[in-house]
Amino acid sequence: METVLYELHFRWGDLPILLIPLLVGIGFWAVSCSLNRASGAGKDLIAPVGRDLSRSKGIKWFLRGIALLSGVVFLLSGAAYVADYTALKTRYEAGDYLTVCGFVEDLTVAEYPDKGGDSFTVDGVPFAYTDTDLTLHGYRKEAQNGGIITREGQYLVIRYIPDPDTGSNHILYIAEQESP
Repeated sequence: METVLYELHFRWGDLPILLIPLLVGIGFWAVSCSLNRASGAGKDLIAPVGRDLSRSKGIKWFLRGIALLSGVVFLLSGAAYVADYTALKTRYEAGDYLTVCGFVEDLTVAEYPDKGGDSFTVDGVPFAYTDTDLTLHGYRKEAQNGGIITREGQYLVIRYIPDPDTGSNHILYIAEQESP
């Protein structure tokens, strides 16, 4: 009897992290727009400088440049994230993956957040992952955060795709069996 523990799906939890450059860009744009509407309030703070920076077109366009650059970073990183996920999902649905069956061995569980991640081997194939690695699509939930690989000796069926660039394996499917 096989119990499916994980199957590849889009990780909506990564969305807030991907939105950070967009939010930074919006913030810089808002500040640049507020410089146009700067009132006399706060002129005492500007007095030591000798001029009112809120009237400087250079400062306004510098802030807008940072805002636009942040927007471009958001678009590129978001597009790359979705493209990588889509490519992985297409390969998975086409059956272009490797399968390994066996007992979990050499399990290392991260003791503290931000101190590496979990790793293990099944039938000599190494797997390593961490919750914070956005480049690793597929399964990556650490045991300390409710992950499903928690002990040595679990008999698992894992479908995965090796990543030649990083040397890591993208786990696409995990099923647990009671007996081999």
